[in-house]
Amino acid sequence: MDQQAFEAARTAYQRGDWSSVVFAMAAVKDPGELFGAADHLKGNSLMKLGRFDEAAQAYSDALRDEAYGKRGALLCNQGRALLAAGRSQEAVEVLTNALQDPDYATPYKAQVALGAAQLDTWRSEERFSRNAETDL
Repeated sequence: MDQQAFEAARTAYQRGDWSSVVFAMAAVKDPGELFGAADHLKGNSLMKLGRFDEAAQAYSDALRDEAYGKRGALLCNQGRALLAAGRSQEAVEVLTNALQDPDYATPYKAQVALGAAQLDTWRSEERFSRNAETDL
């Protein structure tokens, strides 16, 4: 882990310079290295940039670092990224897991996102069944 690169990324994050955060993360850790705080910051920045699939992966990477903790928040963020990427069914599963974390301080965020994901899943299924009915 390169602490100096991480501090530069954190400074860019505080300035709202999301692209610089993502760019700096390449120097922060080696591939496969566990550093949950860096991956969490990267995921948040990717969300701000609208790069939702990449954000979901960054949160997944952060979750691998069990020492970092923040499991509920990371799962909530990952679920929100999946929902924004149009992957509602995966989002439902991840957000449901977020609500299982007894240490998660803000479960209402996961509950709101879960409701949106379930509604989106239901709408997709409704569209599918309507289209299936018209294909004779």
